[in-house]
Amino acid sequence: MMRSSLPLLFALASCATPAVLGPPAAALSERDVSYRAELFSGTWPRELPELVEELAEGDAAGAAPEDAPAQVAFGCRVLLVPDATLAAWLGDARLVCAWEAPAGTVAGLLGSDDVEVLTAPRIVLNSGDPGTLSTLDQQAFVAGFDVVGGRSGILADPVVDVASHGFQLSVTAKAEGSEVHLDVLAEFVSVQGLEQPRAARLPVGAPVHLQQPLTFVQRVDVEVPLAADRELLVRFPDEQRGRSRLLVLRAEPARTARGA
Repeated sequence: MMRSSLPLLFALASCATPAVLGPPAAALSERDVSYRAELFSGTWPRELPELVEELAEGDAAGAAPEDAPAQVAFGCRVLLVPDATLAAWLGDARLVCAWEAPAGTVAGLLGSDDVEVLTAPRIVLNSGDPGTLSTLDQQAFVAGFDVVGGRSGILADPVVDVASHGFQLSVTAKAEGSEVHLDVLAEFVSVQGLEQPRAARLPVGAPVHLQQPLTFVQRVDVEVPLAADRELLVRFPDEQRGRSRLLVLRAEPARTARGA
């Protein structure tokens, strides 16, 4: 008698997609993180005195000591993760938190089908000098109309502006013995409302339509010493409820750099 192999096939299929296991609690060390968000009508960037001051302080720090590595390799990844997945993996349901973990810890999370890598930029810096990483996109929109008149009549010309959205990070990485002292300011920018133009009337012609962007900026600020075999995990909410972003930071002397 031939026996069915269907139960065995189901068992094999279930083994092919194992559950994502989180890092052991003993491997994590909580770190301080500063988080601030702002929703406003208009476009980004706005002037940020805090950012200007921090970059100036980095310039004033001067050159690294002669016995320190001349350069530091810095890399980051931004992951988009469902809240439930991240809470189960990290063992922490808070929407804003930061943890130091062994390098490669996040690899286990990347095995989940519902985790997306949004960006993964890298940069090599002179030790103690500031640098910037940016993955910004721009979208043109009709911000207004210039109306002029004369003998030939009245004309209305559209005024086109640009809305930026994406990710920008400023970092100062200073080698200090076997560690790299990181001072990181990251901003995540999203734009809403451009798909819903508002009708307006001018003295002549048909009604016109204006686009009025709403900009949401999330600001994450961390300062921490990080060894080459460690990575920093910073969690904060995505603009869409039910999802979070995970910022993964790595840094090490460039002469022994590995991938972030």
